[in-house]
Amino acid sequence: MPKRKTTKRAKFTLSRAGSALDDAKHVPVVLRAKLTAILEQLTREGCRAADYALSGPPPWPHLCAVHFDGWRVVIAFPTDDEVVIVKIARHDPASDPYREIAKGLGIPVSTEPRTKPPCCEPDGTPPVDAALVENVQSAFAALSQRERRQRSRR
Repeated sequence: MPKRKTTKRAKFTLSRAGSALDDAKHVPVVLRAKLTAILEQLTREGCRAADYALSGPPPWPHLCAVHFDGWRVVIAFPTDDEVVIVKIARHDPASDPYREIAKGLGIPVSTEPRTKPPCCEPDGTPPVDAALVENVQSAFAALSQRERRQRSRR
């Protein structure tokens, strides 16, 4: 009897904050399969799929990052079983997703040394911060609306 192919079921609900959907459209076509794989891994593994938590004073440690080919996927967790994509952006001298997040939230960029601690808490749970996710969603939704208005005026 042939073995059935089993797929791992999603344990985490994945959503995108504000402009993250637009951000994904800027990922080069040749990298989109990698981005899709990262998003699928986030739905299966949550914080374990992230490379590290950001360093600095709150709210920075409640944001986590995943690297791929010079790009960052920045995530946050409103609950134990939800992952929100905050930002998808290149990370190079001309583009810094962390500065964009800081600007959107009206907070300073962390100047603390980057220690890149694990994203998950010591007990294996994600760094839940519902208020942060709400602030991110509000800030980037407003930013997205402004950007759409500016584009429509061109």
